[in-house]
Amino acid sequence: MPSPPRPCSTSLTRYTGHFAQTIIAHPEDKGVMIKSVGALLVTGSISDPHQQHLLRGHDMEISALTVSSSGALIATGQRGSTKVKGYPAPVFLWDYKTRTSLFVYQGLTECVCHLSFSPDARFLLGCGGDGLVYVWDTSTGELVTGKQYAEPSTLGEWTAVNLAGRRPVYEICLCTGNDVLALELRFDPSRRQWAISGGPMATPSSGLRRQYKCSALLPGGGFLLCGTDVGDMVVFGCVRTSVDRGHRW
Repeated sequence: MPSPPRPCSTSLTRYTGHFAQTIIAHPEDKGVMIKSVGALLVTGSISDPHQQHLLRGHDMEISALTVSSSGALIATGQRGSTKVKGYPAPVFLWDYKTRTSLFVYQGLTECVCHLSFSPDARFLLGCGGDGLVYVWDTSTGELVTGKQYAEPSTLGEWTAVNLAGRRPVYEICLCTGNDVLALELRFDPSRRQWAISGGPMATPSSGLRRQYKCSALLPGGGFLLCGTDVGDMVVFGCVRTSVDRGHRW
């Protein structure tokens, strides 16, 4: 007579930490952590490791993770797939409530370096290891606009939304290579499409070449704090009426 099957645990707690910002506390559902475990997206209770949901879709390790401010949407990106020609790095948009995939955004390759939602969660910003920066519409799944840079962008922060006109204007700080760019995402009525424009902000002239690893927007906006790989922190003024200048701390 065959022996009965051994009970197995459904908990999955292993977190590699290979990529920054791939473990996040849910902003509204208290006690819930969202993290990557290899190619899996895991949402689960901190107090009970058996209360977990495993979301599958990626075929390589997840390299970027972000959650909308309301907690309703989750976005994940991966390393470039070795199973498909060209090393595509798809981005998945997930519905937190139903734990299902809403859209799969294509176009980035090599690796998804960074993801971030606009404050109203209307748009998703994605940065690829190939230097491409894309903005997607979270309600339709469409690609809104894109731009190619010489170096990969490691960070992108939505710093403000201007609602004074007929359509909102979104302000973004993008860290690409040694530069921090002050960008605007606005609708061009003549071309009837969204477009990104802007240029570099002034940075401290200390002779160091920096790569920006982490960032945080201070409450109320106005200032963006960026941590670098040389161990310093640079503070940028993000308000258009102020001087866009970085200060090293």
